[in-house]
Amino acid sequence: MIITVGGSIGSGKSTLAKLLTLRLDPDEGHVQLVGKTIPGYFAQEHEGLDQDSTALSEICRSQPAMQDATIAGLLAAMGLGREAAHKKVSQLSGGERAKLALLKLVLSPSNLLVLDEPTNYLDSASREAVEEALLAYEGAV
Repeated sequence: MIITVGGSIGSGKSTLAKLLTLRLDPDEGHVQLVGKTIPGYFAQEHEGLDQDSTALSEICRSQPAMQDATIAGLLAAMGLGREAAHKKVSQLSGGERAKLALLKLVLSPSNLLVLDEPTNYLDSASREAVEEALLAYEGAV
């Protein structure tokens, strides 16, 4: 299931995303996730990434059981080759940070993905790859 939310700048789309992922408390009422829902959040400005770590160490930290070679292969599959894997997150381009954040999210145990403008900074080929991956995803988006 994929649900999209549209609206003009400042209409509250990011606020809604943060409410749905329990990153923001509502002014009134409450937000309750039911069942075994585990929300994952792709932040528009990638604020969930540690700017001082490398792309490789960012994934290693979130996936401690995964081998470095496997992580390097996944980074390469996302278009983040050897050079990008060893750069600090702060030195990556916007598109590279987006790819890293998406990989980190896809590897998480989330079964509900809330994406706040995931294709910003991506070239057309990368946008198509994201669309294909989301269509193949078995959880809710």
